[in-house]
Amino acid sequence: SSGINAEYGAIASAVTPLVALPFFLFGGLYQSEASTPEYFYPIKYLSWLRYGFQMYLINEFDGQPLNCNRNSSTPCIFSNGNEVLAYYHIDVEDQWFPNFFAIVALALFYLFLSIALLWCKVRQPPQKPDDTRSSDQSFFYTNGARASDPEQLAGESSHVSKVAKQKTTVIHVTANCHSSLPGM
Repeated sequence: SSGINAEYGAIASAVTPLVALPFFLFGGLYQSEASTPEYFYPIKYLSWLRYGFQMYLINEFDGQPLNCNRNSSTPCIFSNGNEVLAYYHIDVEDQWFPNFFAIVALALFYLFLSIALLWCKVRQPPQKPDDTRSSDQSFFYTNGARASDPEQLAGESSHVSKVAKQKTTVIHVTANCHSSLPGM
């Protein structure tokens, strides 16, 4: 089962950048919202980064004066924070709605989506093992040793074989053990 988990981890590592990159690109940090083409609007509105970035800018720049060093060679582009918000096309009234509520709604959406996907994964029937053993396999244990046949534990001697058969505990391992759990 660790091979299956490693396979899913590799898939998740490969897919995550493909899913997250559009959210980064259209979240408002790399380009102004006004320059986003209309056919990318669904990605823009699904980006949790967009709403968080807007809330951050409103929190930091709303009504704040910007003190520029007039003696510096760097030009002072904005005189106050509201000009910065206007440059990014952000309305100050959007702090709570839609920004805050959109983040909460997206968090709940992704939470329920992950729960639903996990539920579907758990409810799948168990996969058949790759080897040729049946799902109901008997294993014999004697003095800490394990074998599928008591003769393997006994060795060459018939006397040891008789003693091993008498002191061997049989344990049945069933692949469908989760079906007997309550609620499954």
